[in-house]
Amino acid sequence: MVPKISRLAAFALAVSLAGACVSPAAAPSSSPTPSPSPTESPSPSASPSPSLTASPSPSPTPTAGVYTNFVLGYRIDLPAPWRRSSCLSSEDQTKLPANEGFVRVAPEDERGTDVGNVFDVVQVHVEPNPNRFPPERWLATGVIGGTANQITEAATIDGRSALLLRQGPGLALAFLVPVADRMYVVGYQNSYNDASSAPVMERMVRSFHLLTDQERSAAPPPASILARSPEAVADTLADGFVRRDADLLGTVMAGCMAAALEQAGGTFTPRVAFLEDLRRAFAGGLTVTVQRRPIESDATGTFLRATWNAAVEQRRDLYLRRDGDVWSWYLTLTRQPVR
Repeated sequence: MVPKISRLAAFALAVSLAGACVSPAAAPSSSPTPSPSPTESPSPSASPSPSLTASPSPSPTPTAGVYTNFVLGYRIDLPAPWRRSSCLSSEDQTKLPANEGFVRVAPEDERGTDVGNVFDVVQVHVEPNPNRFPPERWLATGVIGGTANQITEAATIDGRSALLLRQGPGLALAFLVPVADRMYVVGYQNSYNDASSAPVMERMVRSFHLLTDQERSAAPPPASILARSPEAVADTLADGFVRRDADLLGTVMAGCMAAALEQAGGTFTPRVAFLEDLRRAFAGGLTVTVQRRPIESDATGTFLRATWNAAVEQRRDLYLRRDGDVWSWYLTLTRQPVR
């Protein structure tokens, strides 16, 4: 099994593996290897006609140096080269807990594992707080864990009373901000043994602003997204691998791609970096055969059987995830022992 780490430190792989885990025994969705959301077995009947569905957008075209999330209701400074990370941000932010991560590394360098990552991260994490506990009491419940060396002190951020947490679980510095029945955890974690970006990250964290009702009313209308069935994804994957067409495969990939070994650890990488790896593998002779039907389901989720053949032949199944009415390929699971 994949080892567990603190809730906030683990959110990266939890996001990238959202909807499944690398082994049947699973943990909550905010832990390193989350259990799947209830998975629906695809119907063997013909795919429904594509339809448009509305999807809330975290932000319109960002103002230079500022990022606004209308779904979670906040704004934060985002100086170049910092950017929002698909791998460190939850897909459906209308459901709590939700997370948004920001990094300064290029997508090809944003690679992590089930035990964390090696780059700087600024996070905005939103947890339910149905009892409306003050930050001190909420922290004591252990929702996000704790460390032996953590220090807390009363603080103010965005004109609101908060709790400042130093050397907490997975974050070097964080503010805990209670807002009605939610708790915002806004903080940063610097890369191992390198605190050179800490001043910039702390300024980003301290720029956190909760949107007023008037500011939230300026949210753009939800984007219309074309629905995509699991059968459509299966056919595109089968065709794309036959053609060795990474661009075609990219049309049905999730924004963050995960890879895992059955009953072992996992990794994640942004789609753009995963595609480059795939192009290099194709150039090196990789062939992949996808069994497009039947579409199967197990304790991990919904998947297609696939055989990868480079230096050796391996069974690496392709797992599909449903976000609203859109299905995507998001996880490659290598079976062990190879069979």
